[in-house]
Amino acid sequence: MKDFIFSNINTITGYLGNESHIVIPEGVEIIGSKSFYNCNTIVGIVLPHSLKEIEVSAFNGCSQLRDVVLPPNLTRINRTAFANCASLEKIIIPSNVKFIGKWAFKNCQNLGRIVIQTDNMTFENDVFSGCNSIQDEIILKDQIIKVPTSFCGEYIVSNNIKVIADGAFKNCNRLTSIVIPDSVTTIGNWAFYGCANLSKVVPPNHHVDQIGAIQNRLFGTISLGVGTFQNCKKLEDIELGNGITRLPQGLFEGCDNLSRICLPLSLLVIGDYAFEGCRTLSRVDVPSFVSEIGQGAFCGCENLKDCNFGWKSSLEKLGAFAFKDCSSLASISLPYGIKTIDEETFSGCVSLNSIVIPSSVSTITSNAFKGCSKLDKILSKRNWDIYREEWGLPPAISNNTNYANTSDDFEDIDDRTMVHTHGRMRPCPYCDSDDISTYIDGTAYCHKCGKWYRYA
Repeated sequence: MKDFIFSNINTITGYLGNESHIVIPEGVEIIGSKSFYNCNTIVGIVLPHSLKEIEVSAFNGCSQLRDVVLPPNLTRINRTAFANCASLEKIIIPSNVKFIGKWAFKNCQNLGRIVIQTDNMTFENDVFSGCNSIQDEIILKDQIIKVPTSFCGEYIVSNNIKVIADGAFKNCNRLTSIVIPDSVTTIGNWAFYGCANLSKVVPPNHHVDQIGAIQNRLFGTISLGVGTFQNCKKLEDIELGNGITRLPQGLFEGCDNLSRICLPLSLLVIGDYAFEGCRTLSRVDVPSFVSEIGQGAFCGCENLKDCNFGWKSSLEKLGAFAFKDCSSLASISLPYGIKTIDEETFSGCVSLNSIVIPSSVSTITSNAFKGCSKLDKILSKRNWDIYREEWGLPPAISNNTNYANTSDDFEDIDDRTMVHTHGRMRPCPYCDSDDISTYIDGTAYCHKCGKWYRYA
C-alpha cells in the first residue's frame, strides 16, 4: 500500500515501487492515467475484482509486463492503456467490458492470444495496431477488427460483415486477394495499409467479362477510410462502385503499380494525396459532379498523360500541389468554376506545353507553374500576359483569348447520357422501385432509396 499513490480511496494515480510482482488492493475501482507509465520492472500484476476502469496509458510502456488478468467487473479500457507492453503474450477481455479505446494494445509485439468474451462492445481506432504476433482473427458481431499479419492468400469476407475496421489487415504482407460482399458499408482507416502483395479486390462470384477490362471492383462500399489501400504495391487497377462520394486522404497513396482507375459517377470529392506516388497511373477521367480535388491529389503521378474533366464539370477547388511532378502531362483543360490555381499546382510538369484556363480563374500563384519550361500556349478568355514573368514562363508563350468550345453559361446541365427512365427493364435491386434513371455507362440511380448501382 505504501508504494501506491491515491487521489481518493477508490483511485490509484501513481506507483513508487520497483517490485516485479504487485497486487492492487480490493476496493480500487479506477487505475488513473499513467499510474504505472514506463514501470519497466513489473512482470506480473494482480488486479482487484472491484476494478471498473483502466484510464489512458495506465500501463503504457510496461515493457516487461507478461502476466495480467483483467477482472470480471471491468467495464472500460481506455486509450493506450496497455500500449507498448512488449512482453504481454495473452489477454482475456471479460464480458462486462463495454469500451476499448484507441491503441489500447498498440505495439504489444508478443501478444499472440486475444480472447473476447463479449460481442456487445465498442472499439475505437486501431486497438491492436502493431500487434504482429496475433494468431487468430478478431471478429466482433458484424465487424472484422483484426486479421493476423501472418495470413496468406485469399481472404473471403463473410456476408454478415458490415465493417472492416481501422487497420484490420494492416501489414498483412502475404494477403493476395480480398473478396468483399455488398454487405460491407464501411472500410476503415489504413484497413489494407502495407498489404504489399494485395493484387485483387473483388466482389463474390467475380469473373472477368473481357480481356483487358478492369478486373478489380469494389461495389456496395459507401465509406472508405484514410489511407485504406496505401502502399498496396501490387494493386494494378480498380473500379469503385456508385455510392462512394468521397475518396479520402491518401486512399491509394504509394500504390506504385496502379495504372488504371474507374471513378464512380456519384463521386464528389477527391481528397488530399489520394493518388500521390501512383507512378504508373496514366489516365484519369474525373466524374462531372466532383467539386473538389484536394492538395497533392495526383502529386508524383509521373506517367499521368491524360486528366479529363466531364463537360460542364462541377469542379470548383483545385488544391495546391494537385498535379506536382506529373512529368508526362503535356496538356490539360481546366473546367469553368475554378477560381484559383494554387501553390505549385503544376510544379514540375516538365512536359506541359498547353493549358486551358477558364475565365472563372481570378488568381494564379507565382509558383503554380514552377519548372514548366515547355509551357508555350495558354488558352483563356482572360489575358495573362502581365503574369508571364511572375510565373517564370518562357517569353514567347502565346495567349489565345478567344478559344472555342467554352461558355460561361452552365445552367441546366446534364452531363450523362440517359438510356431510359422509370422502366421495368432494370428495377432497383435494393427496393425494386421503377423510379430509376439509367445511363449509357451501365450505371443507374434509384430516386426512391437514393442508391447507385450497376446493371452492366
